[in-house]
Amino acid sequence: MGVSLPIKRDRASGRFAGGAFGHEDLTKRHKRVYDWLRNKPFGTQQQYGLRLKAFCEAMNITPEQFQDLDPKGARDLAWEYVRDLIRKSSSTAKNTLAALKSFYRNKDGVKLSFDSQRGGKHYFNSKRRKKAAFEHVPTKEEMYRIVDMATSMRDKAILLVLFHSGIRENALCSLKYGHVKRQLEKEKFPLRLRITPEIDSKLAGYGPDYYDTFLQYEAIEAVRQYSEEFHMKGDPDEWLYYSKEDTPMSRQNM
Repeated sequence: MGVSLPIKRDRASGRFAGGAFGHEDLTKRHKRVYDWLRNKPFGTQQQYGLRLKAFCEAMNITPEQFQDLDPKGARDLAWEYVRDLIRKSSSTAKNTLAALKSFYRNKDGVKLSFDSQRGGKHYFNSKRRKKAAFEHVPTKEEMYRIVDMATSMRDKAILLVLFHSGIRENALCSLKYGHVKRQLEKEKFPLRLRITPEIDSKLAGYGPDYYDTFLQYEAIEAVRQYSEEFHMKGDPDEWLYYSKEDTPMSRQNM
């Protein structure tokens, strides 16, 4: 039993190596963690799981022991851990609290409460980064100059897919090889990508069940060349893109 989490992958053979990576061992050893993460998007699984793992290791506590604490005890323990993070990065502290609150609430609906925005013992101000006053959208010419600077076929394929399709980076990270495999084999042109809520989790909030977007020749050829090198097994269930560490591509990697 386990959630689909990063596993090392051999570039030459395309095969996955054995052994746990990241927080996969946590989901295998703790059923509560598995039940908590299994229905969440892949990126959330990865981030929440790693934050819970770091918390448990630092505080020398198991996930079950943390979840079985009364709300006040759990809150104080979480705050003891997060207090040091605040000095380094308020956004990291905020995201860690979100993961811990989500896991604790998963048990029986009891919420792990902290002080409100009015301030208090368990409150800190996580200032949001100000939006830039000016946002530059690259022209077609500028975009191709960016693509030409890509140092690998993978990076070129990523940039061209984003440019041609207009999908969000979280959707690109959720693509499997199976989403393009058949069309590449049949040399379909243009290549259609059907984006569903399983690929782009934000789509559910907008109403439609899916939308179609398309890749033109240059993007198709970049994906084909990349796939010939990195998807030799032809497994449709493999993630389309991988990081340099041979783990599924994440927004942070991108």
